[in-house]
Amino acid sequence: MPGDPSLVLHVSCEMQLPHKSDFMKLMSKHIAETLNKPETYVCVAVHDDVAMVWGGEEQPCALGTLKSIGGINLENNKKIMEKLSAVLETDFMIPSNRVYVEFVDMERVNCGYDGATFGG
Repeated sequence: MPGDPSLVLHVSCEMQLPHKSDFMKLMSKHIAETLNKPETYVCVAVHDDVAMVWGGEEQPCALGTLKSIGGINLENNKKIMEKLSAVLETDFMIPSNRVYVEFVDMERVNCGYDGATFGG
């Protein structure tokens, strides 16, 4: 069943191209595989170089939201967080303990696509 996996991520560091594009493509593929959704429905948006304060300090950090119709559960969320955290730490020096992601399981009627909603 096609759904709406979308990741919107805000990071405090500047992600230089092509690293930013590579990161978005990697996460798109990982989200599709983990949530068992066609990648053609996955959208990843990254806002980099965002002014953020975490714990009162301007240190590298990230805030994100992953939304999907179905597929949001403990096992999948952990897989996505593990991959996301590892890549952010390795490639962009954002420690995993400075990454928050909200996982949202959307109802079909609350997701618009192609001039309608998935609920009809």
